[in-house]
Amino acid sequence: MCREAANADSNGMEQIVGDRFLFSALADLKVCVVHGDGEMRRTIREELNVLGVHQVRECTDPSMALLLLAEFEADFCIVDWQGEPMDGLEFVTFIRTSDESPDPKLPIIMLTTNANTHHVIDARNAGVNEFLAQPITRRALHARLLALVENPRLFVESDRYRGPDRRRQRRSFVGTHQRQSDDAPGDKQAIPANTGKKERLAG
Repeated sequence: MCREAANADSNGMEQIVGDRFLFSALADLKVCVVHGDGEMRRTIREELNVLGVHQVRECTDPSMALLLLAEFEADFCIVDWQGEPMDGLEFVTFIRTSDESPDPKLPIIMLTTNANTHHVIDARNAGVNEFLAQPITRRALHARLLALVENPRLFVESDRYRGPDRRRQRRSFVGTHQRQSDDAPGDKQAIPANTGKKERLAG
């Protein structure tokens, strides 16, 4: 079931964020949280509130999230790997590749209790922007938000891959000639990831 999340006490958020401009940017964000555990959804929502993010909607599973995203223009989504009848990885694949996707460029943070290399690679190849191990910490969640806001990845579209650029140092190169050896497999044509309303994530 999807519902409007209540605001939590935000005492101390200035100390966590540290930058008034960044705090203002976070306050404007709309977030979709997808997790089957109500206690975990509450924890994530409250941590987002402390970090200055108050426009939060919750769903119990990815299939419900797809319905929500058709009417709620989220700036990014936090989704658990586990889920029924659709799991988090299937959700990411649908968002990135389906003709019925509500937003193919939607930034996505994947939650998992299994942060081994195989899972991270599978998530990256599906088109996940950031990866977050459970149980989450405020510091880790803050770091992922900073990555989305301060250093958004370019969006790549090719025959083999559609999603955020899988190379972390993409923004360090300025110029028209780039070595193909620097590309991750299939990451050949990059375009800005956040267009229209999502330009605020790119600063």
